[in-house]
Amino acid sequence: MKRSKKLLWLACCLQLGLMTQANCQEVGGSQPALDLNALDKWTYVGRPAISPNGKFAAYLTENEPRGLQTMRIRATEGPWMMKVSGKELHYGQVDFTGDSKYCVFYAGKDSMTVLTLGTSRVSYVPGVSNFTMLKGDKPYVLYELKNDDKKKVVYDVAANKEVFSIHCERYQLSPNGRYLIFQSTGEGADSLLHIMNCYDLVTGSRKTIWTGKEARNMVYDPLCRKMAFIAKDHDGASLHIMCYDLTGAGGQQARELADSAHIPFGNHLNFTDLAGFTHDGMMLYFKAAPVEAVLTPSPAMAKVDVWGYNDAVIQEQQMARNIKPEKELFAVLHLTDGKIFPLCASKDLWWDPSDSNFSDKQLLRIAASSGSINESYWNRTGWSTVTLISAASGQSTIIDSDLPFSAAASYKLSPNGNYVLYFDGKLKQYFSYAAEGGVRRNISAGVDDELYVSEYDTQGLMNAFSRGMIGWVRHTNDVIVRGRDELWRLSLDGSKPPVCITKGYGKANHIQFNVFDQRDEHAFFEEGKTSFISGFNPLTKQNGFFSIGVDGKADPVQLTMDDHAWYVKMTEHSWGEPEPVKSAKANAWLIARQDCNESVNYYLTHDFKIFKPISDNFPERGYNWMKTELVNWTLPDGSADQGVLYKPENFDPNKKYPVVFVYYEEMSNNLHVFLKPERSVCDINIPYYVSNGYLVFTPDIKTTKNGTGIDALHTMESAARKLATFPYVDAQKLGLCGTSMGGYKTNFIASHSHLFAAANPTSGPANISTFVLGLWADGMAFSEVELGQFYIGHSIVERPDLYVTNSPVFYIKNIETPMLMTYNKKDPFNYVDGVALFMGLRRAGKPAWMLQYDGHGHFLDDNDTLATTDLTIRQKQFFDHYLMGKPAPRWMTQGIPYWKKGTEDGLELDPNGVIPAGGVLTPDAQKREAGLVPAGSQAIMLK
Repeated sequence: MKRSKKLLWLACCLQLGLMTQANCQEVGGSQPALDLNALDKWTYVGRPAISPNGKFAAYLTENEPRGLQTMRIRATEGPWMMKVSGKELHYGQVDFTGDSKYCVFYAGKDSMTVLTLGTSRVSYVPGVSNFTMLKGDKPYVLYELKNDDKKKVVYDVAANKEVFSIHCERYQLSPNGRYLIFQSTGEGADSLLHIMNCYDLVTGSRKTIWTGKEARNMVYDPLCRKMAFIAKDHDGASLHIMCYDLTGAGGQQARELADSAHIPFGNHLNFTDLAGFTHDGMMLYFKAAPVEAVLTPSPAMAKVDVWGYNDAVIQEQQMARNIKPEKELFAVLHLTDGKIFPLCASKDLWWDPSDSNFSDKQLLRIAASSGSINESYWNRTGWSTVTLISAASGQSTIIDSDLPFSAAASYKLSPNGNYVLYFDGKLKQYFSYAAEGGVRRNISAGVDDELYVSEYDTQGLMNAFSRGMIGWVRHTNDVIVRGRDELWRLSLDGSKPPVCITKGYGKANHIQFNVFDQRDEHAFFEEGKTSFISGFNPLTKQNGFFSIGVDGKADPVQLTMDDHAWYVKMTEHSWGEPEPVKSAKANAWLIARQDCNESVNYYLTHDFKIFKPISDNFPERGYNWMKTELVNWTLPDGSADQGVLYKPENFDPNKKYPVVFVYYEEMSNNLHVFLKPERSVCDINIPYYVSNGYLVFTPDIKTTKNGTGIDALHTMESAARKLATFPYVDAQKLGLCGTSMGGYKTNFIASHSHLFAAANPTSGPANISTFVLGLWADGMAFSEVELGQFYIGHSIVERPDLYVTNSPVFYIKNIETPMLMTYNKKDPFNYVDGVALFMGLRRAGKPAWMLQYDGHGHFLDDNDTLATTDLTIRQKQFFDHYLMGKPAPRWMTQGIPYWKKGTEDGLELDPNGVIPAGGVLTPDAQKREAGLVPAGSQAIMLK
């Protein structure tokens, strides 16, 4: 997370000087334990870049020196390196010229630096606010001035001189970097005049292509032969779509393609946006909407919200999202004959037309009728219709209707527009739909693999959803999809049977494959060529790389597989995902490597077998760090589970250690992932605790029909029993820590088990009935309870009992575990639940404290060093007291009155005793609360 400013850090240290020393405890061994000072000076690398020829690399080291940044630019072969340090390096922005001879970066607040690679020659351009490296053969940079935001300069870094400068309101570069379209205004009497100019960076020619009253929404065609924009002419009577031929074949001026006054459908429409050209540049998609009168509320009418049970969308969501009848249209303009066809309402599209549901031939429209898609599992107005629309004629064909969101989201248009791919969640198969002829095919029949995932479908009420496609085979009608164990090639035209391109290697060797070099669903595989992919073993947690072809004729070739995290993108909650960076013109890659005791560093590879270190940053070597152990055990239902046990580097098997459990859903894949030490924003920081004498355990929580609370309870209690068999674990000193869904699980476990000595929930629900019936800030109802993360499987109308049995607030009488809760007012939904749980604990005389940080939401802002330092200290004091037997601080024993907020923190340890003072209950209330018997409770004491 980002480092704070030095002044904030100094203020924090002055305020908390005594407690900083208190946290610098000795834990034995030759290396010191992590403390707040160590967190402040921690260094880490990031922002990698590689030159087009792969001969040079750059990366940024944060907090080196302390509070600053250091950028290193080095040769990938040979000793040459340049190092630059500064306070503002613009997050490490560095670009290499296309000829790989220069790199450009910021050396200070406003100085653009040009470095001749392989030498010490540098030049500086002062007063620069930002820059863009232009594509193409010439080493040009476009930059803007800090003191004149309208001035744009094109600069030749090789010649160290300005090519030309312009003053303009806005500009846009062509994707190929050749053309610069810029818009300026006239002077004097013509100050309202807008002038559009085109500068050809190859020939150096400059042309004025249009003048008028307004111009906006510039777009280029993919081949950079045309540029279009919306304009208003001198009289301002109507809007026009203008087009300029960049090749010069269409003349020197932009020509009009369409006039809003003569749109062939609807009256009084205006152009609102240009969505883009088709790939061949022969059609242009645009949006248009009628000019509407502004409604003025009547002073004679009451300002009342009328909620109706048949409303497709509730009033609160209508207000939050400004929902009103959609009148904006999405249309296509044919450049050859000027014909325009309306296609659909623009907001019917779930995806922008530039994504995979857009082609030169077809447009795939996916639209809900009127209701909210997150209610589509029960609200029929949220059901969707999928329609294929011809860009050539505007003719539409409904493919499917009455689909829930999870089903409709699987529909994808093939890049050539010939087929629609979708996944049928009931049949658990992929199908294709032919745009021409409407033939529907089951294209995955015979696949011996699970193409679907149903993580929360424990009650059998959800349609399965696919594991996802990962790309297309270029120049074919074939797609690559992911199964549980393998990658499969499916033919949308049905011309070939499914092909397992991983040849059964995944299942036989427990390997999960993933694409890493291109964006999911937009990746293209080349016929006859091999691709690099990542592989991960979920049993051993080994990670590495393979090469693979798309024809399925040969097994994947293992290139590297070891006990490091190279690219771990196997679960939603995996932390090791630094993206590989490829050079533009060479087969050279920068790859991040890490391990639990090895910071993230970058390595150069050409073949994914040999890796040369590029960065060298290992701050953990100066501290008592940690090591990991993969623990396997059996759950109560007989199934296998895994978790990661973090131990200090100076671990002594003859000592007894307290253990803090940190969890969410599945976290064991992080066995080899480096965890950066930093202040807490919610959960405890694992390296900080382990370095200071704790063990931390992160178990996987499997989903069953029992529900998320019971699943967490069974996992934690069985894991506690497993760890209790280790001679170095103090089974009476076990703690719980979770945030959000992990916070809910903490609340549930504490209300159903007596195994744990301390619990620290953050922003976790406590009352499922209010949670499912409440509203989020955007006015949407919460749909995760029935079929999502809570997977209760029934509505509150069907089974109100389940909403009681799954709500920790109704089991406060069972809670014996002291609780430190964090709930902030800017997280209003969860804050109400936190207050309810705290008030119930207080009424019962149970030891509980609640922290609320002003201005913070679901978790703390990591930029607020004061708040995160405060939470870090209070969390550790709480666990130190209950798990290590240390004296409690005064904020726990005596409290902090509201009127002393911000003037006293109560962090000093209470010299009067170890155990916090008693409650506020009257003697009679104490007797009645003490007499409560947790009848039917699942609480179990560890023997």
